[in-house]
Amino acid sequence: APSFTLSATDGDGSGVASTEYRIGEGEWTAYTESSGAVEITEDGTYTVHFRSTDEAENVEEAGSATVKVDTTAPVTTVSQAPQDGATVVTLTGDDGEGSGVAGIEYQLDGGEWVAYTEPVRVTGAGEHTMLVRSTDTAGLVEEAQSVTVTVDDGGDPEPGDTTAPTTTLTWSPAQPDGKAGWYTTAPSFTLSATDGDGSGVAS
Repeated sequence: APSFTLSATDGDGSGVASTEYRIGEGEWTAYTESSGAVEITEDGTYTVHFRSTDEAENVEEAGSATVKVDTTAPVTTVSQAPQDGATVVTLTGDDGEGSGVAGIEYQLDGGEWVAYTEPVRVTGAGEHTMLVRSTDTAGLVEEAQSVTVTVDDGGDPEPGDTTAPTTTLTWSPAQPDGKAGWYTTAPSFTLSATDGDGSGVAS
């Protein structure tokens, strides 16, 4: 965090009676040599105003100086959403009152660090490890945080089952041989299905 000191002279005048400062729109505060350095500890952009008064009560026109303070690294927020057998990961950086987020990076499953420009689509059923970090305009880099990304591709109850089941229709009574296949009483039918060594009949 930066700090400042003030010194005042009055040339051949009556001598400096007092010096004071204010930060932003704050109150005017007396400053003496014994005050020592004034530290600015909070992140943000500040304007420091300062002035002195001499023994003849002449008040200096206030001077000013601007200081930008950023001592805190940004923080990355991660959100996940399933989408068509994958998981889409969205990264958002926040630098509070600091200099602002300059960029975000991610690393997936131990790969190379990649600049984040758009939501990341992660595929492959199971758990994946993603490291994320943000950098701010002042050059502060967030300590990488690890996130678990879980992908559910919809599942296949029996991987390798690519054979459709077989359905058998049975008439009751059996179709007549004569009469050109015409029934003279109302027939009914039943259905039965088998799937061999597959995943089983669902419907």
